Amino acid sequence: MTPVTVVTGFLGSGKTTLICALLRSHPAEKIAVIVNEIGDIALDDQIVEYLADDVALLASGCLCCTQRLDARDSLERLLARRAAGELPAFDRVVIETSGMSDPAPAVQAAGMYVSDVPTRLDGVVATLDAVVGAKTLASRPEARRQVAMADRIVLTKCDLADVRELNEARLAARKLNSVAEMTSASHGEGAGVIFGASLYSQRDAVDPVRWLSREEMVPHAGAHDVLTHGAQIDGALDWPTVSTWLDALTAVLGDALLRFKGIFFLRGESRPVAVHAVRHVLHPPVRLPSWGTRAPQSRLMIVAEGLQRSLLQDLVSALARAGEGAALTSSGSVVDSGLTA
Repeated sequence: MTPVTVVTGFLGSGKTTLICALLRSHPAEKIAVIVNEIGDIALDDQIVEYLADDVALLASGCLCCTQRLDARDSLERLLARRAAGELPAFDRVVIETSGMSDPAPAVQAAGMYVSDVPTRLDGVVATLDAVVGAKTLASRPEARRQVAMADRIVLTKCDLADVRELNEARLAARKLNSVAEMTSASHGEGAGVIFGASLYSQRDAVDPVRWLSREEMVPHAGAHDVLTHGAQIDGALDWPTVSTWLDALTAVLGDALLRFKGIFFLRGESRPVAVHAVRHVLHPPVRLPSWGTRAPQSRLMIVAEGLQRSLLQDLVSALARAGEGAALTSSGSVVDSGLTA
């Protein structure tokens, strides 16, 4: 599968700087980056040639592509041109969303079969300006959605922020997303944080519950109508039951579902199975390597906007009731053809 990373963040939060640094600092990896405009990426000294009006080949062998259509169409066109031999081979894709846009379409496209090529979501990375981050999240709904949907939040311009600004930015981000990994970067340093933000990353050994641990599933009443709801279910569940429940979850919540992450303990499966969804789109389930040192247990996290928590509680309780002997702990904040090894 071709891994796809979505980099999102509000205007001026440092997305482009981070991506530019990534292309300069990872010469061993063949990356195709879909950006809003090639001219906005300060890599003129790295461009070897333009393979087309919208594709530049860099000295590192990476490709920089302008997004002409929506994220899915751009990704489909890129993969089709690779398959046809019109572009050099690349190993992974990074999609930069515009600062004012909802990242959902890009996230949805990242985990779908595009041009008959299977892709997987490597993660959603949101940049947040440490200096004005708290104010931005308070005033801009687009920025709130970007942070709420992230697997990893990168605080940028930390060298320019004072202690108060930095703490306020962290607190504001945590109120929207209590489970995302949070890190920092200045001047594009540490650009490698773009990769491996999701459970689907295969670069390193995976702790299947590292971002869904009970300690991190902090209840939040919902900053600006965005709320998180987490739960743990003891006892094995049947995959057909889980599959039906996932369909119901996306149908009932629809566009209000910013992000769903679930690790399921399934009857007849020795390995955890991870599933995630954005809005009404479910990504294919994936088997993770192992439970590690953790006891098998289904763990769920729902991030939604404009809903009552009671609805989320009812949905999760319905799944727990469907599993024989399954016990639900709420924290407020196998069919082979359906699973990917």
